Amino acid sequence: LLVFFAHSFNVESLELKATWWYKLFKERMFQDGDIGVSFFFVLSGFLITYLLLKEKEFTAKIDVKSFYIRRALRIWPLYYLVLLVGFLIFPMLKQFMGLVPNETANPWLCFTFLNNFDRILHVPDAFVIAVLWSVAIEEQFYLVWPVLFYFIPSKYTLYLIAAVILSSTLFRYFYMHKVPIELHTFGVISDMAVGGGMAYLAIFSDKFNRMIKVSPKWLTLFFYLLFLSIILFKQEMFQSDWMIVFKR
Repeated sequence: LLVFFAHSFNVESLELKATWWYKLFKERMFQDGDIGVSFFFVLSGFLITYLLLKEKEFTAKIDVKSFYIRRALRIWPLYYLVLLVGFLIFPMLKQFMGLVPNETANPWLCFTFLNNFDRILHVPDAFVIAVLWSVAIEEQFYLVWPVLFYFIPSKYTLYLIAAVILSSTLFRYFYMHKVPIELHTFGVISDMAVGGGMAYLAIFSDKFNRMIKVSPKWLTLFFYLLFLSIILFKQEMFQSDWMIVFKR
């Protein structure tokens, strides 16, 4: 919903842009979809890690080939259909309307799920291609994560996850002024790792599960209020380098 509203209700009217409700809705609550994308990555990291750990618990191994097939069948048909629209149909529509197509996206990087790196360099002409950077990072995660779990024993999973979070945080610190870290795989992979850490605790930690199940209502309310505060005041909160490093 955060991502949907971030891409909705764009207006050209200066009169509308000046209204208090538009400023609240568009410039405060739904200025961009960063938080929604982070949730998407965390949930994905949780789900995939949970499934891999459970598979390893029941079968003592990871069937990497079957994992790849399931992910491909779920994502590739729609993904490549969108690329077809972006690279072929969208330019034809522009020509039909008397406009000049100016697609800057690299089709080879898009077809191989490396388009988030291409997105760092320039914004594609077709918006449907521009928003696929997050899918590219997801696919890169799907490619590497099961292989790591195949070779690394489950008892070392938390060390792996901690190493990924630490490495991603250090990358954000050293490269925040050199590359768009919110589009770079190493800049956002900590989201998936955080979700993976939650999955590990959900499976192996009775204390963690007990804490979630019996958490008092005031604590739940506190986190909802904290989340709402971050949405409304993130412009002011995430200005210093220190806060930008730990933003995700």
